[in-house]
Amino acid sequence: MARAPSCAPQKLDLSVGAGGAGPAASNAVGMGSGGGAAGSASAAVAGSGGSYCGLGGQGGGQTAAGMAYGTAAIRPLVGGSAGGGGAEGSGAGGGAIQITAAGTLTLMTGSSITVGGQGGPISGLATGQNAGGGGSGGSILLEATGATVAGTLAANGGGGGGDYSGNGGADATPNATPAAGGAAGTDGAAGGAGGAAGTINGSPGLTGASVNSGGGGGAAGRIRINSMSGAATKAASFPRPPRRHASPRGHCGPQPTVRERVRDSEKRRPMCPRAPGIPARLESRIACVAAPRQPSA
Repeated sequence: MARAPSCAPQKLDLSVGAGGAGPAASNAVGMGSGGGAAGSASAAVAGSGGSYCGLGGQGGGQTAAGMAYGTAAIRPLVGGSAGGGGAEGSGAGGGAIQITAAGTLTLMTGSSITVGGQGGPISGLATGQNAGGGGSGGSILLEATGATVAGTLAANGGGGGGDYSGNGGADATPNATPAAGGAAGTDGAAGGAGGAAGTINGSPGLTGASVNSGGGGGAAGRIRINSMSGAATKAASFPRPPRRHASPRGHCGPQPTVRERVRDSEKRRPMCPRAPGIPARLESRIACVAAPRQPSA
């Protein structure tokens, strides 16, 4: 006999959203559109951090990094990218989530939605066993007739891994503090910090004195709030990036801001069935999550 579906409230862990690119394999280019450059198996060149709205930090000894991608409108909804792989792989990119409400969307004090990148792994002992890059932050898109935000929204990058006697990079923080890169050990090769607050790019890793290098930090992702009125109540303090920066793709994301009103011209083909009561003028997706990204052929 089939069991009836439960109507009890379900806990949704928004700190581990789907949609971000998975970690890279050993010494491989990071997965995702902004995947970090791969580390070397024969020289002191570590994996770079994943890019998204900002650029991932270059790994120690690197001359390359991933490309920024996406749009300020977060259309399409995409997650973050993985850092470049070192000897033990890399940090994964943050997820992507959209929540649409017919009325006022309220994020209570003490609550949070975080889609941060994962920290990169530590390097090994032998030559060519470099650290991995941190993953970039993902994306958060909130749409409602009105919005009140008293909690935390964060899409920060993960820290790059440090050298063999240091440690791995820290996972992205849910606040304005950048995720720390892995500590420098005997070889002096610290990992780069992740992007957060006013610093949207990941920091570079350091080149080791003799053996291996530290991974680059992952870049910040994107956050956007759309309301019918074009305004939202922000009852909490948020990390605030510069009002303008060099990226042609608009503002990056540790700061939730109201971009514009939702207009009829912005209607898109629904990715999920529209729930009863959702105005047709709003994007008809509720808690829709981007599918995991696949590596390009």
